[in-house]
Amino acid sequence: MEFTINQIIEYFANSSIQFVDVFISRLDALKVDSGRKTAQGVCGIIIPIKGSACFSLNGTVYKMDKHTVVHAGSAMDIEIETFENEWEYAVIHYRIIHTPQDYKEMLNHHFMMPINDTVKIQQLVQYLLEQQIKPDNMSKFKVQNVFMNLLEVILLSARSERYENKVDTIVAALEYIQLHYAKELCVSELAQQFGMERRRFSYLFEQLTGLTPIQYITEYRIRRAKELLRISNFSIAKIAEEVGYLDSFYFSRVFKKITKMPPSIYRKQQKKNPYFTI
Repeated sequence: MEFTINQIIEYFANSSIQFVDVFISRLDALKVDSGRKTAQGVCGIIIPIKGSACFSLNGTVYKMDKHTVVHAGSAMDIEIETFENEWEYAVIHYRIIHTPQDYKEMLNHHFMMPINDTVKIQQLVQYLLEQQIKPDNMSKFKVQNVFMNLLEVILLSARSERYENKVDTIVAALEYIQLHYAKELCVSELAQQFGMERRRFSYLFEQLTGLTPIQYITEYRIRRAKELLRISNFSIAKIAEEVGYLDSFYFSRVFKKITKMPPSIYRKQQKKNPYFTI
């Protein structure tokens, strides 16, 4: 099944996952390894270390080298065919602790992510291997952190590979929005400022963030408003103005549409229970 890089990022962003283990496997040149399955009940991330090979999961063949990472689901049929050189790869297993219903099927899916930051990825894999064998709790804690760091590097690398030099432009646009969210922001002007045609800018923005520029601006403003409702005594009209809405009634409608309650009720809920969140 085909997934966009944004869908993959969305899956990991909305899931709670836990590192299980990591190991290195090797296969001599011109060999075929078949008749095995991936581990039951966990997902795997396959990272080439040396050489190249055809790596098959449930009959789907991936041509793998140092510029590809493959995600494997649970209990999938494996077949590996090597070429003229030895093939070496790392397998990192992780367990899904919780994921929204839309992503539960990821346990049963495989997909490939082209990458470019191969040096850092292999360094993190090596560090995972070194820390995994240490039995103390701090090393166990480090392993979990390194795993998430590795996953972040893989996703950033795959996103950069997919959209080439446009990632930096969209990241710069995001930073601009985060600095100037309280001002009037127009998508056409944003696109022009960052040297892109409006339609192209909006397309890339949505591909990279999962939100249109307007959706992102609105969500960012409402999150800022929620923060002010929690920590300040500003009036609703003042908060609306602080986050870029001159019309406080319109602000209240937008706030209610996103949070399912008016800002005044949200503030009361926060006073009753500071851990309440939406």
